[in-house]
Amino acid sequence: MHEDHENGWRHGFHAKNEDVEEIKEVFTALRNEVPTLIRELMDTVYSEESAERMARSVATFHRTLANNGIPEQEALDTKGYIFDLRQIGKGFP
Repeated sequence: MHEDHENGWRHGFHAKNEDVEEIKEVFTALRNEVPTLIRELMDTVYSEESAERMARSVATFHRTLANNGIPEQEALDTKGYIFDLRQIGKGFP
């Protein structure tokens, strides 16, 4: 084995056992907590209450467009203006 590896050195960095254990703890915490956080976020965004609020917002949006002289068909065809959280994930591998 290469002498640097035998001494615990790699690319000029010497990891102490305490550092390695701390890194393991961080990754364990991430592995355990991140899925729960994602589920909770999804539950919040796609809950029944959230859907009701979104529906009221969309209705208000379309009504406001119509009340301000936008033709009904154009007010209904606003897909390009509505933000969809599902689009966020499409940019990630």
